[in-house]
Amino acid sequence: MSKPDSLALSLRQAMRRLASGVVLVTTVDETGAPYGMAASSMIPVSMAPPSMLVAIHREASIHPVVERVRRCCLNLLGPEQSPLLEPFSRTALRAQRFTSPDWQLEAGEMPYLASAPAAVFCELERLVDYGTHTICVGRVTRVLLGPSAEPLVWLDGAARRLVNINAPDYNPASPDAPSGDSS
Repeated sequence: MSKPDSLALSLRQAMRRLASGVVLVTTVDETGAPYGMAASSMIPVSMAPPSMLVAIHREASIHPVVERVRRCCLNLLGPEQSPLLEPFSRTALRAQRFTSPDWQLEAGEMPYLASAPAAVFCELERLVDYGTHTICVGRVTRVLLGPSAEPLVWLDGAARRLVNINAPDYNPASPDAPSGDSS
């Protein structure tokens, strides 16, 4: 293995140890057809102006659409939306992506999940190609808050729930308690 390959592998293993939120990035093309993908590479950039950053792989089917329409919705997922991860992560399941009745497909708008903890709508102002991805910086135009604030997190290649270790009923010996073991 070459040194750059070894470094990339080490970085991938390190990033598997970093918990991050999970979003479904959605948009529509010029005909109104919906596109989407799962992502864990997003962050808020600023509150003045309100803005978000998401990285989109240049080979993702949503990529050319986002480049053209320059807008998207970041649907922050909760545990209840975890069944949507597989269709939004696998090309072979693309036809299942927008079949849930929870999707809101308002005319002229981007698809959003009504039950998600939040849906953040963005107009993309900067697109920067870097490596295999395009870094998209979007000005937030609308935020919808859902019924629950519980996030779905991605850690070590799997979707997980958070456990409140400060809760009075927290038991570190519980099977739901974080183990600290990343194997």
